[in-house]
Amino acid sequence: MDSGLLRFLELVKRELKGIDARMEVGGFPPNDDRCVWTSVPGTSGRLVLVLEQPPKNRRTVERRLANLASGFADTIERGWEASVGRPTAPSSARARLDAELTSPASRAGADRAVVFDTSSPMIWGASIIEGRDREPANRDLETWVEEMRSERADELRTAHGHVVRLPVGSDMECLARMFGGLYVLALTFRGSLSEPVAVGALLHSADAIERLVLALPPVDPPPGGKVIRLPRRKG
Repeated sequence: MDSGLLRFLELVKRELKGIDARMEVGGFPPNDDRCVWTSVPGTSGRLVLVLEQPPKNRRTVERRLANLASGFADTIERGWEASVGRPTAPSSARARLDAELTSPASRAGADRAVVFDTSSPMIWGASIIEGRDREPANRDLETWVEEMRSERADELRTAHGHVVRLPVGSDMECLARMFGGLYVLALTFRGSLSEPVAVGALLHSADAIERLVLALPPVDPPPGGKVIRLPRRKG
């Protein structure tokens, strides 16, 4: 079974004080009074928690189990599909990340929202821009990400996960936050920047974005490649 899914099941046991936690597929749900279960969106399975004794308040435990399943949905989906032999399509996973990044960019009034890492030329996801502006916007994004990676990585590391405000190029500013010791979530602005609004939008979306990034399949850069460009959308 996928290691991420196994770690999640251990988390369920620890948080809900169970003696076992497992994923099941097919058949009838468990009828043991000590078992609490919930269906898991994005999979064909159910998450089952086994307690030492029947719970005194079953609905409360069911709600907490469902909340855990919802909060770690991408980890479960990726682990489940890998375990049953149907790996998550990278294009689908990245499309979800791009869509999630579009929300804080819109709320903050930012030009773009992006996730990149400091150890490779990979841009993991970026807020969606449609129409004829897409190609020049993506080229600009690649330019300023490379500047951030080459000139601002030390400042991001020493911020220890806090949001920092940095100049980029001659006419832009950036709000950025490092997570996972490697990845950077950033918003970029050419016009006016309301820091309280923008920081709030970034932090509000951070957990969901981080889960999506950590659930992405790995991508190796091409041999000798210096830049991995953003995918070109059809239409």
